[in-house]
Formats: sequence, structure tokens, C-alpha cells
Amino acid sequence: MLRRRKGMKFGRRLLKLGSSGEDVLQLQKYLTNFGYQVGPIDGHFGYLTQEALRFFQRDFRLRIDGIAGPEVFGLLKETNLPIRRRVHHVQPGETLEKICQLYDVGSAAFGRQVCKAPLYPGQSLVFFHREVWGIPVSPQVEPMSITGVIHPTTLYEDIKLSDTKTSDRIIAVDLGTENPGLRLHQVLTNRKQRKASRSYLQKALARAKGLYLPWEEFSRVDGVRYYKFLRKLRRLANDKRLMIGLTAATPRWNVFGGLDFKEVSNIVDQVVIRIPLPTEPGPIISKLRLECLIHKMLRDIPSYKILLRIPVYAMKWTFTESEVTSEILSHSAAMSQVFRYGARLAADQENSLYYRYRRQETETEIRITSQREYNQVLSLINRYNLAGVVLDGLGLEDQRLWQTIRSHFVNVSMGEHFF
Repeated sequence: MLRRRKGMKFGRRLLKLGSSGEDVLQLQKYLTNFGYQVGPIDGHFGYLTQEALRFFQRDFRLRIDGIAGPEVFGLLKETNLPIRRRVHHVQPGETLEKICQLYDVGSAAFGRQVCKAPLYPGQSLVFFHREVWGIPVSPQVEPMSITGVIHPTTLYEDIKLSDTKTSDRIIAVDLGTENPGLRLHQVLTNRKQRKASRSYLQKALARAKGLYLPWEEFSRVDGVRYYKFLRKLRRLANDKRLMIGLTAATPRWNVFGGLDFKEVSNIVDQVVIRIPLPTEPGPIISKLRLECLIHKMLRDIPSYKILLRIPVYAMKWTFTESEVTSEILSHSAAMSQVFRYGARLAADQENSLYYRYRRQETETEIRITSQREYNQVLSLINRYNLAGVVLDGLGLEDQRLWQTIRSHFVNVSMGEHFF
């Protein structure tokens, strides 16, 4: 059978239990490269290959049927998938602590079940490489070793980049007005502005490895125009990375217009989901709201294309008789105020802790995302097999955050391969 299927091109037919040929051989090689154990790589679709394919389908939230079809072929052919599966086979005498040291990860990377039960020789421990991006507060910030840096700029402004030691650089182009929806409407409906904006974005692409458009707010009638704009930009980008930002508030497609999330996710490389900042005093990151947001997005966007953008700074809320104001603080500045004014710990209705102090007629709350809350966010990324995380406000973070990230998954740098 293998001889008869010698010239069969990969992706031309469905592959399932009992299939054989060179295309099955290619399937086995792809799955092996992604970290899945297929047994002997011999061109025969056996039970081990079927099991490996099922694990692959589960991890990437495809239909779990053990049959390789167009969706599986398309994913396996991707050369820059941000997720890489790793498997460690426990050897006699190995402890979880030694294995964590070997890969520079924490026990959280292997799942909760591993932490609760003792290890045994031959056990397979599965963990993942994911992407870690950062949006620095200034070009002078030199982050630790991460996948890449996202440099913010404004449409039509000169692009100012600094040298960086990271492996990649993305330019984020903001619309730069108090009413971004109106500005985007002007860009999409005016021919000269469309041409000028595409020319600017093409120049930005020439200076970086990719582009990030955090254009989340627009009117429902502009959804189709935005989709067409992205299609043309996709052709300009060629093989460079194209990322867009979406939130639950972005108008989805219906009979009155909006953006088709499923269609747009097919033409961009990644979708960045931003956690909206609180408009009133409350936790900066709420696990419950975040999980609801992820569920909504996963209806139309593949999990492996989703990056979660989370704020890594603190927030200060000031209450006076006339108004309530908020301010962004670095972790060090927030803790300095806590100690300086003798702030006391308190808990809100969501059992989230915060600091509170009073001076004269002014009451102040300082909200700092705890390592426990960051752990919850990173656990959600692992649970839903998302592409990774975007750290918003790099340079303002608590330095302990880096160890928390390393404890959940290994950072994957663009262009690197782990097989």
C-alpha cells in the first residue's frame, strides 16, 4: 500500500486509521516536530498516530476525531505557530524539582495533577512554549529576554525606535485621538486617507518584523470597510506578522454590519485581546470577567491566535467630595506610597485586596495586582492553550512577575525551534 501511495501529495486526501503512504509519513513527521509521539515513523497510520493526532486536535481546539483534514493540514504547515508542545519522560530517581530546574519552569507548567500525585518512571509530563511580548512605557526600557517588544506610535508620526536585545520588534500604530472610532471612519471612507495610511503602515513594516493595529473602537457600519482594509494590508505585509486588537465591545457582524471575527482571524496572524481597565475602583484584573471574555472570543477565534494583553502596573484611585480620579503608577511607586502614608490592607466584594489611606479630606485606594492574580491569568492561558501574553506597561511591573511567568510556561522567541 505504501508503494502504491508513493506519489500522494500531503493534504490531498483525508488521513485516518489504516491509511498509508508518503503523505502519512509527512503527517507523522509534522506531528513529531510539534512534540507529539506517533510511534514508528513508517508511513502507516496506526493507533499511536491516531492518538497523537487526537492530542494535537485537542490542544488546538479542533474537532477531536483522529482524522487529518484541511484544518489539521493548514495548522501543521504553519512555520511560525507560537505554541510548541514539549514532553518530558520521567526517569528513575527524577523529582519534579529537578525536572523544573532542567527546563527553567515551575511546577505550574505541568498542570495541577502533577503537583498532587507522586511521579513514576516513564510518566509523560507535557508543557508548552508560549510567546511573551512587552509594550514598554518608553523606548529606553530594556526588557528581560522575551519574544519581542511592541513599540507604540501614532498614525502619521515619525517612528522612533531604540536598539533592543530582543529577538523581534513589532510597531503598534494607534489612531491617536479622543474619538478613535471617528478617526478610523475618516481613514476608511476617505480615499486619500486610506492611501496615505497604507503608505505609512508599509513604511512601518519595512522598519520592523510586524505590525499591530489596536483599533478596537469603530462604528458598526465600518466593519466591512475595516475587513477590506486588513485584506489589502495583509498583501502588503507579505510574510511579516500582522496583529490586530479586539475586545468584547468591538461590534460583531450581524445584519446591521460589524466585523466578522472568524473571517478577520483567518487573514491576520494574531488577535490581541485587551483586558479593559476598570472605570471605577476595583481589581485591575478580574479572573471571572477575564474567563468570560476568553469564552466569548473562542467562539470565533482559534486559541493559538490569541494573545492576552494584561496591564502590569498599579492604579491609584483618589476620592474627593467632587470627583473620583485614577492614576497609573509603577509597582515601586505604589509600594512607596503604601509605606510612606501607612496604608492599610482591605478587601472588596470580590475578595481582592487593596491598600487604603486617608489624608486630610482625601481618601486614596491603591490597587496592585498580586502574584496570585497573575498566577490565575497565566493558568487560564495554559488551560485554553492561548498563544501567550502581552505585558502592557513594561518598566512599571513588579520584578517578581518574571519568575511567575517562567513558572507557567517557557518563553518562545520568534525564529527558534525546539525540535
